[in-house]
Amino acid sequence: MKDLQFEENGNVFNCRVNGILIKEGKVLLSKLRDDTNWTTVGGKVTFGETTEDAILREFREEMGSPVSVDRLLGVVEHFFDFKGKTFHQYLFVYRLTDPYNAVPVFERDCKMADNPNGICRWFPMDEVDTILIKPDCLRRFLKDSDPGIIHICESDPKKTI
Repeated sequence: MKDLQFEENGNVFNCRVNGILIKEGKVLLSKLRDDTNWTTVGGKVTFGETTEDAILREFREEMGSPVSVDRLLGVVEHFFDFKGKTFHQYLFVYRLTDPYNAVPVFERDCKMADNPNGICRWFPMDEVDTILIKPDCLRRFLKDSDPGIIHICESDPKKTI
């Protein structure tokens, strides 16, 4: 199925999902090997797919393990420039759980199952403020225990990710 993304005249719109999984006081983050910024595991939503189904699929594809959705934490309207293009992105952020204990907490970088250039790593929650995370507002979801759904509009000041 086709990703919910379109481009016109150097402007790109897409719809993405990110999932926050915390175990043993650590959060699972991912990135491309040559990138300096970390993010939570996620990806693009495909046409006809719910955002909840998309985060479950993306996590299974990237980590090779099933997880469950606890709840929607919020929606982010993210504006940024990347590789000469201007992006307008809707990002749905979910809290995930590991009810089957299928996702191991490992000590070093681990290759992503679906991308040989992608890596993931568990970071202690008390180190979150020292890590380059994009979009920046993901930190709020990592720290906020408020049970309400949050809506954030974020424009990267440098317009890069």
